[in-house]
Amino acid sequence: MSSRRTAWMTLALAFVVATAAAQPALAKKPKIVVSIDGTAYKYKGRYVVASTGGVGTIVIATKPARPHKILRTIGFGCPYFLPNETFPLVADPQYCNGSLTEQRIGGTFETKAWLATSGVQVTFETFDGTWATGTFSGVLDPLLGTGAEAPVSYEGTFRVKVTQ
Repeated sequence: MSSRRTAWMTLALAFVVATAAAQPALAKKPKIVVSIDGTAYKYKGRYVVASTGGVGTIVIATKPARPHKILRTIGFGCPYFLPNETFPLVADPQYCNGSLTEQRIGGTFETKAWLATSGVQVTFETFDGTWATGTFSGVLDPLLGTGAEAPVSYEGTFRVKVTQ
């Protein structure tokens, strides 16, 4: 009876250790938290993508929307190839851009878009070869013909898995 109890305790302990070791990996999902003109939005998981290459780094986030709701997509990019940089990296806003689009799904087709071709402040706090963290902020101007009428400001934080 004692050896059976020891076997179960060993198995239970192994399960707890394996589960505890897996938790950090499961908890690490790409995430962007952003405030657009004071309204907070959170993007996470597979709808947050980041890529770095010879021409720079781009981060884009969106999430599915139901009919008659708004599909909101945000993004920013800077001409820095992250594996070649030291961190923290405060990117020159002159070279960083940002975008925001809002599209009503179903019903009357309505799209609004904002863009900043420069002037977006991006700080890459860390980059370990796979994951990048940091902050971003900027003022985006409305694109003519899209229904957007006034500039919007956005600021947020990111933790993204970067592909090359």
